[in-house]
Amino acid sequence: MSAEPDAHPLDNPVRSSLLGPHARFAQRHGGVLRYLPSVSPFAALTDQPGNRDWADAAARAGPGGLVPLAGVTMPPPAGVEAGAEHPLRADDRRGSRRGPG
Repeated sequence: MSAEPDAHPLDNPVRSSLLGPHARFAQRHGGVLRYLPSVSPFAALTDQPGNRDWADAAARAGPGGLVPLAGVTMPPPAGVEAGAEHPLRADDRRGSRRGPG
């Protein structure tokens, strides 16, 4: 479930759940796992998301859309906004990074 051998499932709870007991509720878009929208709004990235993973999440969200994440500790790359509650919002085509950091 996690790339880290000493990682606990609650380090990335949504990903752990979607790769385990809740797999039947999972949708995959590249490196992004998410619950079916009728089940939960949460999505998950790998423990060490790369630019491709963040791009997959932004594409999944769509322009101005949000992707609620839990367990992601790395900041997003330029062009992806992280809000105070750490939702992911696709940039509004200006190519700027807004939010913490």
